[in-house]
Amino acid sequence: MNLRKVFIFFSIYYILASIIIGAALIYFDIGGVKALDVFILYFVIRSIGESFAKSNGRCYSASEQTKVIWGIILIMTFIQSLFVLKAFIELDQSFSFIVFIPTVIITSTMYAIAIYLFVIINKKSLIKRGIVAG
Repeated sequence: MNLRKVFIFFSIYYILASIIIGAALIYFDIGGVKALDVFILYFVIRSIGESFAKSNGRCYSASEQTKVIWGIILIMTFIQSLFVLKAFIELDQSFSFIVFIPTVIITSTMYAIAIYLFVIINKKSLIKRGIVAG
């Protein structure tokens, strides 16, 4: 598995998991639970990290890990921008870059911290579980 596949799988898995869980929340009339979004992010990062490790017999190298973290941050920033834009439309607010840009920056910063931690935690978990050598 190469990094291109990591990014493609991340995008597909994250979007699908978000849609499926979102639909389940709507179906069961459960209010929005932000912790589920973070859980989805962790689960997807863990899944693609484990797939990478099993197919390559190793964890990400230091340079790959940096690329994975930044790549996922960029993907999440794009996805979150779409969600924020959707929220503006649903709330029937006029679009304003003065509100949109800070909202995306704050959201992306929080996700960037979580992504960094999840990639590091996943690497340690793979080593501890014996999937790859330390």
